[in-house]
Amino acid sequence: MLTSDQRKIIAATAIIILITTISKRSINRTIWVNPWLLKFGTESSGLWYEKVFDEWKKTDKERYRRTLRLTPSIFNELLAMVEPLIRKQNTKLRQSIPPEKRLAITLKYLASGETFYSLSSQFCVGASTIGDIVPETCKAIAVALKDFMKVPAEADEWRKIADDFYIKWDYPNCVGALDGKHVLVSPPPNSGTKFFNYQKTYSTILLALVDAHYRFTFVDIGSEGSVGDASIWNKSKLKANINSGGIGFPDPCVLPRSSGSSDAAKECLFTLSPIVLSS
Repeated sequence: MLTSDQRKIIAATAIIILITTISKRSINRTIWVNPWLLKFGTESSGLWYEKVFDEWKKTDKERYRRTLRLTPSIFNELLAMVEPLIRKQNTKLRQSIPPEKRLAITLKYLASGETFYSLSSQFCVGASTIGDIVPETCKAIAVALKDFMKVPAEADEWRKIADDFYIKWDYPNCVGALDGKHVLVSPPPNSGTKFFNYQKTYSTILLALVDAHYRFTFVDIGSEGSVGDASIWNKSKLKANINSGGIGFPDPCVLPRSSGSSDAAKECLFTLSPIVLSS
């Protein structure tokens, strides 16, 4: 025979299990789109993207470039490459979001790091929808450009980059600017402190080499945030290929207006060598 206290414990346990079960059930939505989006629609003719942004494309190309980090012409080139991968079918319930807007949302996010909530107001698209658009479009860009970026393979290609650095930045004998960037992430399960960096945040690292026009010529992506730039560089395929002569890296040459090489070296995050110097 159960006592009164035992009955109370069983009843309380049953209530807790019932509440937990109910909370885990999927909630039937009564509204699929925010009322303000229903009012304006994803093709609103009066909001920021459709009016202001379109005007920038025509009259203020520099502001357009600063916003998306691409000129209108290059945006259109990229759009033509990814459009088949990101175009969605219209349905009887709603019109699909055009590929142009999907790409603009993604580039704005990558350029500014704004929240999906902030972008929602600018593009008249729900924040949860943007949460789907950004990774889908990023994957499409990666697929479309997988053969677009390549490391120079001949000495003349490296020398052309060096000439550009000298002409544009008055920086001689430079075939690339190398640095690392921490990208904030949620640490993977059971990763411990591998992704915990010196800034006391969790990150993965992008190590990149760019030419005089900010164009990537090499990237190393995915190292844990706790790893230093120098360690990533020392283990990189680029350094291995340079040392092995596999990518036509040019031989050292004397600096312009100089009769010999300089032994001066500054403190640098990377180990200084004949191919790595600090500015």
